[in-house]
Amino acid sequence: MKLNQKKAQKSGSRYRLEAYLAAGLGSFGLASSAEAGIVLIDLTKAGSNQVDITGVNGGAGLGAFNVVNEFFLPGNANALFVSNGALSVYGLFGANGLEFGSGGSNVSPQAFMPGAIIGGSTSTVWTLYPTVSSFKSGSEESAAFGPSTYMAMRSPVGTDFYYGWIEVTWDPNTDQFRLFSAAYEDTPNTAIKAGDTGAAPVPEPASSAVVALLMGGAALRKWRKNKNKQDAQEPSSESLAS
Repeated sequence: MKLNQKKAQKSGSRYRLEAYLAAGLGSFGLASSAEAGIVLIDLTKAGSNQVDITGVNGGAGLGAFNVVNEFFLPGNANALFVSNGALSVYGLFGANGLEFGSGGSNVSPQAFMPGAIIGGSTSTVWTLYPTVSSFKSGSEESAAFGPSTYMAMRSPVGTDFYYGWIEVTWDPNTDQFRLFSAAYEDTPNTAIKAGDTGAAPVPEPASSAVVALLMGGAALRKWRKNKNKQDAQEPSSESLAS
């Protein structure tokens, strides 16, 4: 009878351990990355033809340009042209619907600072023309674009528009520009902030795992403490046998 009681106590102790660990590790399953919305563009393998456009002047040879098919929105026909003096144009322009934000006049790419709203009701003039969105065309050129400066872009699908940004620098003294990063919002007709990378770099799952392990360790220590206390109070095997 007493032996059965002791067996039941040990069984109950095992279940309490499982309960402690479940309480400590339960949050592990709650970790989740944020939902997709902003999609980062890999400029080292840009578009469906995977062109590296991270070099000086987009990696294009002097007097030439690189073409990136489906620069964003996979399956869409948009194309990005990165020109290094081709047709006397230095900079970016689009085709098949890909447009860039400008001031509306010749050689007037619009500079966006980090956090600036792109899309929605903002007053941006959108253009496909290389002489408008480029940094330099013939003898005309735009002011310098320093670090953490962005150009706005958009592409239509039917009656909808998708918005994005591309981080650039431009030095009019050397006729050199660089492209550093880019992203777009994959929800149609939704504005995006310049430089916003959305959910991609958020390390929440790893952080939650660490917290869960710490909680599990605390639960295990509590169970051991209670078990040691219970064992000290239980009668010895000799007294049970007598």
